[in-house]
Amino acid sequence: MSDQLKQCAVFILKSQYKIRLKKFKHTNEELELAKLQSEKEKKKKELE
Repeated sequence: MSDQLKQCAVFILKSQYKIRLKKFKHTNEELELAKLQSEKEKKKKELE
C-alpha cells in the first residue's frame, strides 16, 4: 500500500470514530432530557 492510501485510510477511520463519539454524546444528552421530562410528568401527576 502506498503512503497516500495509508494516510487516507487512517483519516477515514479517525473521522468515523469522531462521528461515532458525536452520536454517543448526542444520545447521552437525549437520555438526560428524557429523564428530566419523565420526572416533570411524575410531579405533575402527583400534584393532581
